[in-house]
Parts: sequence; structure tokens; C-alpha cells
Amino acid sequence: MAAAWSTGGNDNRGGVLKPTIGLFSLFALFLIGAGLYDPAVYVLGTYFNRPGNAVPLPDRPPPHNQAGARQQDLADLGLLLKYDRSFSGPDAYAFRRGIENLTEAAGGMSDAAFEMAVSRLVALAGNAHTTVHKKQRASRFGRAPVRFAWFAEGLYIVRATGPAERLIGRRVVAIDGRPVERALADLRPYLSGTAERARDDSPPLLDSPPLLQAVWPDTDGEHLAFGLDDGTTEQFAMLPPMTDPFGLRPIMAIAPGGYGPDWKAVLTEYPLSLREPDRVAFSAPLDAGGIYVRINASQDDARGPLADQLAAIAATKPPGGWRRMILDLRFNDGGDERKTVDFTRALPELLGDKGNLWILTGNATFSAAIITAARAKHFLTYRAHIVGEAVGDHEPFWTDGGPPLILRNARIAVGHAYFKQDWAKGCYDPSECNPLQFLYGVAAGDLTPEVQVGWSFADYAAGRDTVLEKALALAR
Repeated sequence: MAAAWSTGGNDNRGGVLKPTIGLFSLFALFLIGAGLYDPAVYVLGTYFNRPGNAVPLPDRPPPHNQAGARQQDLADLGLLLKYDRSFSGPDAYAFRRGIENLTEAAGGMSDAAFEMAVSRLVALAGNAHTTVHKKQRASRFGRAPVRFAWFAEGLYIVRATGPAERLIGRRVVAIDGRPVERALADLRPYLSGTAERARDDSPPLLDSPPLLQAVWPDTDGEHLAFGLDDGTTEQFAMLPPMTDPFGLRPIMAIAPGGYGPDWKAVLTEYPLSLREPDRVAFSAPLDAGGIYVRINASQDDARGPLADQLAAIAATKPPGGWRRMILDLRFNDGGDERKTVDFTRALPELLGDKGNLWILTGNATFSAAIITAARAKHFLTYRAHIVGEAVGDHEPFWTDGGPPLILRNARIAVGHAYFKQDWAKGCYDPSECNPLQFLYGVAAGDLTPEVQVGWSFADYAAGRDTVLEKALALAR
């Protein structure tokens, strides 16, 4: 095992495993052999997530102009293949050639055009964790006075401010003269991962004139024109950059509050699934001995560690367990998968001998949330059912690259991936797979929803949740 952990992977995937990993793996396996499961998880987890694993950049003199700054940034970007193993050989070749082709033109690009060019190169990996971090863009580039969200019927305006308020709740059929499906297709090369992930990631690009101008040079980069379902077209000047109050958390695009009194939203009454959206863990009793549990992110919040919050929910279990549980992961775009390990392992006890689990997934269900869904399905076997939309990543996927690669001048943060995870079939190749999956990995099988259903905007506007109501009907 030690030799296996210290040998290299495929050079086309960006390098070899560090020998230190073998030592940590052996120590963790010793702990497992001694029956100390949780300490073993901690040992490996602290290694792979320790702050000292930052991507180092070589020293370079300060650039004399923008062209020099961009050349330095592209040289930094070239380091990605050293730390990311998700690129195939042909994709890695295309990435290197893309950097070469971009180097000469980059000095004359706008900041938005350069960021989108970098995004397109990074997205060549086809891996959702290998991506330009979307959460930084809201504070860097202006956006129109509207916020979009996808529903089963299409793209809708769910928030607006100023003169755009009168358009809240309208369906958008075109962006800058392009039908919305074509607009999404044009953005697809700049968005990492699956088509489902790209769809979920697209709204903050679809409402940003400078970022759209990088894709459509015929637009002015300052105004956004969009066609509505009644055949009319509206145009608005963009607002100055502002920090998104929710860090682009999926639930907050359609949930109450947050943007301040100057922004109006569609809803005044919210369904159960959107209540207390700032909580990472939320629960509510259901009739007939049931419980609804929503996990918005696999991370802690001001109320304490997520694992403790889930333990507190579990402690309310009635005698004999719940008859049904709705586990809502639609708005969970990941975090630290270790934080739900105890909760998922306890599900058979929490649901007793006859209880059933209904897992809600969507395009925003990502990374650690996929792991939570897989473990929940694994431990409940035939008593676990998935309802909703496809999750936002491939199976298997690559992740766990550590802190991002940050281009020194443009400050563009690029996520990278070093280990493979496969929660459908299991991942057991020590040259590629995350050692943590050896500790608590499962082979859950296909995570495609048994019942595929999206949230209807008509239901949303009425304060109802199409997906939750479908699951509740099935769970009776």
C-alpha cells in the first residue's frame, strides 16, 4: 500500500501523488485497524485541507504594463496542469495551445474579456471543480438591475430594483437578441462541468453586460436587452459591481430577503423549502410521523458545526423512528463531505424498520451534496428514493485540489482537482482516488432521480414547491 500511494499517476493528468500521502494513509489505516474510524477520517482530512497547501507562484518582477501583467497571469495559469489531474491528454494539449494563442492578444483585452478567456481555457477540463470561481465576479463586474432564475418553463425574473421592478415574474425569452437557449449554448464553453451545472451557473453571466460582451462582441458591454414572453423588449443600463450578499448560494436566488429594501422579489409567502434560507440545516415536522430536513451547504454556520445541528435534529426522533423523511439537497452546492458522515450513517436507525427516505436533488446539488445523497441512498438501499432533477456533476468526478490557483495580477481564482471520487461504482485505485473514499466511500449506484420533476414557476409564484409536493404525494 505504501508503494502504491507514493507512485505517480498519468502524466497527462498533471503530476504524481506526493510521498507524504502514503504516510498519512498508512497512519489512517492503522487507526481503522484499531477501530478508530473517526480519528482516521480526521487525520486524512486535516492533511488534504490544511492551509499550508496553497499553490505556490514563482517570484516575478512587477509588470511594466497590462500586456506584461497578462503574460505573467497566463504563465501562472499554465501551472494548473501541475496541480489538476482532471484534464485528459487532448484537453491538456488544447489548454497549453490556448494559453499560447492568448498570450499575444491578452494585453489589449478588457478585464471581463480576459476573465472569460481564462474561464474558457479552464473549462476545457470538462470537470466542474476545475473552474474559475464564480463568486468573485459579482464584486468585479456590473450586472443589470434584475436577477434571473431557471424554472421548468424557462428563465424568469425573480428579483429587480428601480424601474425594472415592474418586470418581476416575467419570463425572459431572449438575451441581447439571442433566444435564451442559444444564449445558454453560447455560454456553455465558458462554464465548467456538466450541462446541468452550466445551466445552474449561467444566471450571473446572463445578467452581466461586460461578461456577455466578451462572448458577443456586437453588444456594448454596458446595457442588457432582454425579450419577454409577450414579444416586447426591455433594456437597462448595468449597475455598478456589488458584492452578492449570499455569495451566490443557490437557495438565495429564489428565497426571501437579503438584497435590501430597494430590491423586490416575486414572493411574499414562501413554501416550507424556502423558510429560514440562511440556515445550513433546517427541519420541520411533517404529518403522519414524518420530518423535512434541508441541508443548504456542507459547512458550519453561526449556529454551530453542521454535524452538531444534524445531531440535534436526529435527537428529536420519535420512538421507532420517523415513518418518512424528506432530505432536501437541491440547494446544497458542496463543502466538507465529512460533516454529514455521521448523519447519513445513522439514517437506518432514524427511520426505523419501515421508514422511507425521499432525497430531493437539483442541478445545484454538487460536490459534497452528491456524496451526502449517495451515502443516504447506500445506507437505506431500496427505502431511499430520489426525486427532482439531475445533480450538477458527472459520476465519477474529480475534486479535492486544495486552495485555488490565483493569478497574481488579475486576481482570478481558479479551482483545481487532484483526486477522483466515484460514489456510484466506488473508487479504489490508489493512484487516482481520494483516500477519504476508502474510509467512508460507498457504491450507491445510479443517482438519476426515479421521478424527474422540476420546479414550475407557476407553482413558485403561488408559494408552492412542485418538487416537494411530488415527493410528499409519493411518500404518503
